[in-house]
Amino acid sequence: MHNRYFLLLKTDAQIMPLIQLLLLLFLLTGISANAQFSAGSSFFVKEGSVLSVDGLNLKPALDLDFSNQSVQKSSTPATTADPGSLGSIAAVYNLSHTLSYKGELGIRYVDGALNGNTPNLLALAYHDGTSGFSVVNILTLSNDDHLVWGSTGINTINLAKLTAVNSGVLLPVKLLYFRGKVLPGSVLLTWSTANELGNDHFEIERSADGNKFISLMKEPSKGNATFTQDYSKSDAHPVSGRNYYRLKQVSQDGTFSYSEVVSLSYNQKDGIKINIYPNPAHQYLNVEAHWSAPQVTRITIFDTGGRQVKHTTTGNLMNVSMRINVSSLSAGVYYLKVEGAEGSHSSSFSIVK
Repeated sequence: MHNRYFLLLKTDAQIMPLIQLLLLLFLLTGISANAQFSAGSSFFVKEGSVLSVDGLNLKPALDLDFSNQSVQKSSTPATTADPGSLGSIAAVYNLSHTLSYKGELGIRYVDGALNGNTPNLLALAYHDGTSGFSVVNILTLSNDDHLVWGSTGINTINLAKLTAVNSGVLLPVKLLYFRGKVLPGSVLLTWSTANELGNDHFEIERSADGNKFISLMKEPSKGNATFTQDYSKSDAHPVSGRNYYRLKQVSQDGTFSYSEVVSLSYNQKDGIKINIYPNPAHQYLNVEAHWSAPQVTRITIFDTGGRQVKHTTTGNLMNVSMRINVSSLSAGVYYLKVEGAEGSHSSSFSIVK
């Protein structure tokens, strides 16, 4: 069966240049499966009109510049994060250039392209070209007409691919961003998701060298959603110097993925000079702090989960020298925080047995 491409204009659209008419006539003669539709150098779809390309339908809410764009329909299903899932239907529309799009869109499929998916569970899934598939709001799901129709709503999306899947088999999380900001005495970490399906929780991991990461804290998922959800956590004990953070997303089935690494420089105030040794420690940890003026010093040790495991306070001193017994602590990585009137300083150290 030949593939058919055509442009439906509901209202008074402008007459296309002759070259585009010739292109469309050529396409209507029929070409092989997985053929490509290519628009000309001046191809526009009027607001409210419908562009239909071999089952793909776009109805933009604003005048759409489709110039120099091409659409290729592939019969190879798109895969998902779960290796045991069905994947998408065997109709994936690939755009040559990521399209900024707002409006309605849909896919008309044939039974033979379902790839094991259930018609009454289908949802439209678009890929933004970088961070994975997300769903759009469903307006119409007609099994009789073999049609899945949806809308971006008030949002504008980046559209690189479009297909349909059973609504529960998308990539579990579409991460919009993961960012860090240095604040006085802490680091604020924020992230946002545009899609969550089957997500269990997030973990923030930190490294002092960008290679070996430890888990700092956990944040549960806010639940399944096809809308934006915002998260934030604070690292109250950043180490002095360079801190590397990454976000670990863990699905309910135990699979996980990582964000890109965020690198931040955390600089302590100049009024304090700290020395800790030996590192790694075995039985005792020596802590030396030198302030510019006498003051009370608080020394606290935390484990990687942020729990306080040791704490002591000195008198009103300018130079502090203290020997802390750490023999009761298990082997592992710990964080030492020294605080005074002039500021605070955090360092990491390890204990070996």
